[in-house]
Amino acid sequence: MRAGLAAAVAVVAVVVGLSVVGRPGPVVEPPSSSATTDASVPDGWRLVGLDGVMVYLPADWRPRSCGSGTLAYGPVLGTSSGGTGCTDVVLLRPVVFGDMALQTEPLNGLEVVRYDRTCDDTPDAPAALCAPEHRTTIAVPDRGVELVVTASGEAAVDLAERIVATLRPMPEGSTAVPAVPVPGEFARVCKAVFGAGLVLGRAGLDQQVCGAMYVGPPITLVPAPGTVVPNGSVVEVENRIALGGVSVAVPRDWVPEVCAAGQVGFVPSGIDNCESESVELTRATTTPRGTAVERGGFEVIEQDWSCPTNAFCVVSFRTTLTVVDAGVQVVVSVDDRAVIDQIIASLAPIPDGLVAVPPLRARASAAEAEEILAAAGLVGVPERTAATAVTTNPAPGTLVSPGTEIGLVSATG
Repeated sequence: MRAGLAAAVAVVAVVVGLSVVGRPGPVVEPPSSSATTDASVPDGWRLVGLDGVMVYLPADWRPRSCGSGTLAYGPVLGTSSGGTGCTDVVLLRPVVFGDMALQTEPLNGLEVVRYDRTCDDTPDAPAALCAPEHRTTIAVPDRGVELVVTASGEAAVDLAERIVATLRPMPEGSTAVPAVPVPGEFARVCKAVFGAGLVLGRAGLDQQVCGAMYVGPPITLVPAPGTVVPNGSVVEVENRIALGGVSVAVPRDWVPEVCAAGQVGFVPSGIDNCESESVELTRATTTPRGTAVERGGFEVIEQDWSCPTNAFCVVSFRTTLTVVDAGVQVVVSVDDRAVIDQIIASLAPIPDGLVAVPPLRARASAAEAEEILAAAGLVGVPERTAATAVTTNPAPGTLVSPGTEIGLVSATG
């Protein structure tokens, strides 16, 4: 049955991976199995869902990126209990079982197939094939979903069993915000949102524009992917970039541009420099004079400039926001004052569970880039050999999940 079930699995499942370190897990108890469709979330837990099923996870686990269009969760990177990349994670993705005859058993109102694997099953297997030591697979054939729990160590295996016990159907009339590609392609995001019974929140976005493709800033959905919401809920779509904990939304057709080393830059499509319209995020070296005001949850000093009458100016308006408490400066240069106002109004902390791809130093080598990315909780993967002068793919400022693999390519092409 194991071989048959594995063969039936298509490209995409729900996978839950646990810490390989001896982590005791939360002290609170998971939801009662008797409340098979209860979407309330006890303290210390978080709720995520996919395709009609939901599961409870430790509240301090955060999203990661472990494949385009999938959901991934795991312990916070950089802690004694956190893994790296996608080694110890929770993945949610659909699965296809075909016409196989499966022997099911009940679990919280679902009909599931369960099978386990431990290293004891294959004592002569190489050590790499026994990491993690324990794997439990819970398949839900009629929902097209599979839950796979991996764990090493007694405490982690105990936490795995507690998570498995919370798998249950979503409440009637509920759905989950789908995963998005990284970086997001609008057409795929659009179809996934409507396919989940949700509504895109941005004005003018409907199913008629789902075929539109574009290259631009990464897509962020609010609420976050995996969130269980009522059918027909509105999902806001943003193109958000960030640096040092500070993020702003930029127009959909803007593209990344290397304005300067150590900066995050985006410009309108078709412009190949930062001398005209642009949004630039950089580390603030000094704090300008002025009165700080609260904006977007930060203490900000705002400076405005407009082109003098009858003078030659590259752009008509420029606003500089110095985010005092974050040490970040946001410079917006645009001909349309209304666009500046929209970008400024979008100032906010980085959404929960995401990190920004950091900018690199001038002519950074691949080794230096890997160190900078590792400090941000990301993994640098060289895509082409380059001793010096590499850049990242996706571009600096892109919001991704911790542990995401970031391509390193030659900055000269």
